[in-house]
Amino acid sequence: MPKAWMSPDAVDFSLRGARSDVDLFGWYEAEPAGRWSRAAFAEVIIPAPPGTNGVVMVELQGRVFGTAVGGPARVRLSADDGPPVEVLFENDHFATVQAVLRFVPAGDRPRNLRLSLMRMDSVSPVEAGESDDERKIGIFAGRIAFHWNWNWKAGGEGS
Repeated sequence: MPKAWMSPDAVDFSLRGARSDVDLFGWYEAEPAGRWSRAAFAEVIIPAPPGTNGVVMVELQGRVFGTAVGGPARVRLSADDGPPVEVLFENDHFATVQAVLRFVPAGDRPRNLRLSLMRMDSVSPVEAGESDDERKIGIFAGRIAFHWNWNWKAGGEGS
């Protein structure tokens, strides 16, 4: 029998959103509404609850920079070392993108899940002619929700 869908678990990237049980690597300092990732690679390490089925739907609320210069932005997401899923930001406006990712299930023990994010074809503000900032910035994340035990066969929640 499939595991039941679990309530989503969210990470808030704003100044007020620090969580002691979540580790961030490859991210710049928090701003009032979120934080920028480094373009080359960023990670979120979050506890996966016991009883997960190895499928999580990740819902990223954020934006990118530089689509006026570089065209639509491709972002690759992966869980642990699983196959990446590419999402697309058509422009620099805030949007919500989703990706269904697979990982080794936690069984009845807690374990950490490593979400990797990589911005393809990134653009720096200096390349866009907007400032003298040479950083290759990736994604401005406001919030990432983790919908555990996503029913990928039905394309939605539930068992």
